[in-house]
Amino acid sequence: MLRLKLDDGLVGLVRKQIKDGNFSRDAYDIAICLHFFGRHYQLHRGKADLETYLLLLKDIKFMQVNELRSQHLEYMLAGLRSGVTFVKDEANLKIMKDFLPGFVNSIDADLHRY
Repeated sequence: MLRLKLDDGLVGLVRKQIKDGNFSRDAYDIAICLHFFGRHYQLHRGKADLETYLLLLKDIKFMQVNELRSQHLEYMLAGLRSGVTFVKDEANLKIMKDFLPGFVNSIDADLHRY
C-alpha cells in the first residue's frame, strides 16, 4: 500500500470501484458491501463511507433478493439495520421501506427451505 501510495488501503480501492460504477451488481455482493460500508461508517464516520453506502442503497431497488441465502440475508439485514441509524433522507428511507416486504419474504422462504 505504501508503494502504491494508497492512503486508504483496500477500503479505498473498493470505495473507488463502487463510486466509478465498476462493481458487481450481484445480490450477494451488494449485501456484503452494504453491510461493510454501513458498519465502516458507524465506526469511522467518514463522509466517503456514507456516500458509498447511499450509492449501494440505491441499487437494492433492482436487486434480485430471492437469490440471497442465509449468510447473505444476514449481511443484508445488518446493512439495513446499520443504515437506519444514520440515513435521514426521506427518499433513501423510502427505498429501505419498499425493499422490506420482499426481503421478509426471502427470509421466510429461506427458513422454510431448512
